[in-house]
Parts: sequence; structure tokens; C-alpha cells
Amino acid sequence: MTKKRILIIDESLGFGGAISSIGSALRHIEKDNYEFYVILSFKDTKFGEDYFKAKKVYQIPRYDIQAPKNVRRFLGKFVHKLFCYFLFTINIYIDHIPRLIRYLIIIENEKINIVHTNSCIRTNLVGIIAAKISRRPCISHIRNYEKIFGMTKKMYDRKFIKRIIVNTNDQKKFLIKQNVREADIEQICEGIEMDKFNRKQGDNYLFETLSIPRRELSIGMVGMLTRWKGQEVLINAVNKIKDSISNFYIFFIGDTITKGDSYKGYLMSLVKEFKLDENIIFTGLRNDISDILPSLDIFVHASINPEPFGRVIIEAMAASLSVIASDAGGPLEIIENGYDGLLFNMGDSDDLAKKLLSLVEDSSFRKVLGMNARKKVEKNFLQKNLSDELERIYNKI
Repeated sequence: MTKKRILIIDESLGFGGAISSIGSALRHIEKDNYEFYVILSFKDTKFGEDYFKAKKVYQIPRYDIQAPKNVRRFLGKFVHKLFCYFLFTINIYIDHIPRLIRYLIIIENEKINIVHTNSCIRTNLVGIIAAKISRRPCISHIRNYEKIFGMTKKMYDRKFIKRIIVNTNDQKKFLIKQNVREADIEQICEGIEMDKFNRKQGDNYLFETLSIPRRELSIGMVGMLTRWKGQEVLINAVNKIKDSISNFYIFFIGDTITKGDSYKGYLMSLVKEFKLDENIIFTGLRNDISDILPSLDIFVHASINPEPFGRVIIEAMAASLSVIASDAGGPLEIIENGYDGLLFNMGDSDDLAKKLLSLVEDSSFRKVLGMNARKKVEKNFLQKNLSDELERIYNKI
């Protein structure tokens, strides 16, 4: 039997939940029927053939020139728009066209049958165009709330994309409202490898790797340090209840995705202003999340925009942690409030503080939530389910 050759293209600027998800999925797909090739838009030796269980991984960095943040206030709306068009034109010549040529060469040389772009349509435009030019069917795996307009609308209207995959029913409804045909959308829930969350390293792993003493309570948040992820909301919430709790840590596990991003500096200034220097720790980017989670007592997911899914939420649930998450987007389809986690009003630090305090003061409640959370993941979010669904779609194309 001839193997189908699948090319995964992820043009994100760095590691995140999308790459973690597709990597886990590929590791569990039967290789007797498929051969996988991967293109990433950043360089990192951790994400090679072994990580994806792929035949070949190509790391082709993007060289987009980005407009400086806050430049709009100096240029005005109209001039700023012209400036962005100017930068886009430059990027076409210095980045998009060279990458397109490389993608086309890879598709032909590796005799690719299907192109599967990972992340949003807008991010993966070059990959989608490469599939169209080379006459390969394209699957677009959308990890956000994709707005279909401008170039992305043309991609869809002109049949550049054969199937769209989304994680949640809410994402699906969002696309249908924009006149995307329901028949072209496949909803597949995320899945994780449960054996990774069996506390192999023990409850002290994080403290040992950071060379710090354990404290009575540890609260953690995993994700890129970017405004919409809501780290500021958690800091504000903790500041409201710091006099009611003692001997605690807050761990922010992750980092900014681009150099020069000022958000981390802003968060650190808040920490200093609230005199939480001894309690809040920024660990930086870590690739051992499954080992870290058992060191925590409470996990917080505080996005201030609706989260398309929230893979780290089901990872924390698999580790039997009590989870508090924003009440919008993916978390609404994952958590049953009060049974296997808690939901708080998105962006509301007062409500988050209240929910945090309820868990801090009741360790038995934390334990019950954690036990129910793990059972839900075991029932609904196994990695095999995601991998099986991807195989089904590959076989239909």
C-alpha cells in the first residue's frame, strides 16, 4: 500500500499550543499508512523529526518586517494604513515569495499528496497558496476565531481550502455566521497523551528545577506572555487577596513570543508595585509542562478574549488540578462550572479573586474538582480520538 505523504505547515513565529497539539497528534497516527513532513517558521532544535515522528522537518524562519507598536498614534490612521501596505509589499519580496518558492520545491521533491496548514488561515497564506499552485488539496486547521475577510475570504471563496478543521462548536458557529459552508467544516476536539500526566517526576519537580523551597500553596498559569492571555488579571486578583493567604507562589510559565515585547516588563512593574516580588515567579519558556503541573495546587487560565480552545486547560485537568478559567470560548465547552472546574467572568479580577479564595480556603473542594477534571479528560479528550479523526479526514481527501 502506497503511503499518503502529508505536509504540515505551521507559519507561527514560535512554539505554542498549536504546535504542541499537532506534534502530539502526529506521534499517534499509524505510520504504515502515512508519511509526514513538517515546515516550521522558526528554528529550534527541540522540534525536529523525533518530536513530530516525521520523515523530515524543515525550519524556514520568517523575515517579516513588523510595524513598531504604538506607531499608529504618531502617524494617524490613514498614514499608518499606507505604512502597513508599504511594509506588506516589502515583505512579499523579502519573505513571502522566497518562502513560496521553497515550499513548492519541497512539495514537488517530497511528492506531497496533501497540505495541512496548522494555526489560522491568515498566518498560513503562503502555505495555502503553495498548495493551490502545486494542485494539492489543502486542509486548514484553524486554532483561533478566524475572521473571513480580504485575502482570507479570497482563499476560501476560490476553493484554495478543501476542509477547515476547528476545535470547538463555538468556532464552527463563528465561521458559519460568516457564510462558510457548514459542510466544509470539521469539528475535532483536542486530545492529550494521558500517560504524560501521571506525576512521574513527583510534586516537587518545579521547585527542584528552580532551586527554591516549596510553599504551602502554588498557583500557576501557562501561556505566552501577551496581553490577551490575561496575566495582568491574575496579578490584580492576587493583589486583592494577598492579605488573606500566606506562604504562596504564583508561577507564570511562558515568555513573550517576540523580542522587544514590552508586556513582560509591564507585568514585572505591576509585581513590584503590589510588593509581590517574593511571591511571583516568571519561569520563562519551558518544554516540560507535563512534569511541572503536578507541582501546582491551582491552575488559572485568564484570557481576556474568548479562547478558541485552551489546550493547557485539559492538560491541567489531566494532572488532577483544580482549574479556574475565563467564561468565554473554549472553556465553556470544557468545564462544567462547580463540578470539574470553576469559571469566572472574563477580565474581572474581582470575580477571579473570589473564586481563587474559595479554592485556597477549601483544599477538599480543590481535590474533588481535580478528580472530576481528570475523569472528564479521560472520557472526552484522549489523544487517540484526535489522531483517529485526522486519519479519517486524510482518507476522505
